Amino acid sequence: MGERRNDDFEGMSTDRLRLELLEEIHKKDLVQISLLETRQKIVELEAKLNNDNESNEWKTRYETQLELNEHLEKQIVILREKLEEIHHIIFQNSIHDSRIGWISIPFFHL
Repeated sequence: MGERRNDDFEGMSTDRLRLELLEEIHKKDLVQISLLETRQKIVELEAKLNNDNESNEWKTRYETQLELNEHLEKQIVILREKLEEIHHIIFQNSIHDSRIGWISIPFFHL
């Protein structure tokens, strides 16, 4: 029905013209709906993109924190080993007096 595309409306009934007009209005409405849906999809995709960027930022922060934790755990192990060495050195350089307990003997490392 909407195939006719010339400007010669002579001889067309008002009913036929109304039908043509309704078809054109319907097509226009479909285009507007499609446009609104497309705009809505753009908004959703932009929001998703922002969320993805935020997720990536949190992922980066998380990975950085894991690396920091691993480094700190290694430092804890090293410090515990040093503390054990210090306790061992102190024990080796101490004598026990039954009256007063352990007495430290000063020592010097050069």
